[in-house]
Amino acid sequence: MDVRAFAFRDDEVLLVRNLDDGLWAPPGGWAEIGERPSQVAEKELREESGYEGQAVKLIGLYDRDLRGRLRWPFHGYSIHFLCRLSGADPGEIDEREATEAGFFGADGLPDLSVRIWRDQVAKAFAHLHDPLLPADFD
Repeated sequence: MDVRAFAFRDDEVLLVRNLDDGLWAPPGGWAEIGERPSQVAEKELREESGYEGQAVKLIGLYDRDLRGRLRWPFHGYSIHFLCRLSGADPGEIDEREATEAGFFGADGLPDLSVRIWRDQVAKAFAHLHDPLLPADFD
């Protein structure tokens, strides 16, 4: 299970630049066996961006193999959470996780990693603007 944390500030989404491909994605990573997905979202948010926050809403659950990426030798799902930032100032980024973090508007997204698709970012913005939207799923 890949878990992603979508956090916003002033109608801009928080993205991090990944070490391996140099491209941008919401903070996230693989859940370990026995970890609660919401806690993984909060941990990855903190480690990769330096920001503290809480998972407050399920945005969606996606089958990674339906998203046009190269097939891996295992099957995976991606779960996306809307997170509320709890502080204005970030701590340090874990340099083993990401190189930088930034906030981006819907019309000014940087080059995205294969970990995320533009339509999924658009869904996160939709959930930010309408808290009553039901969770999305494949």
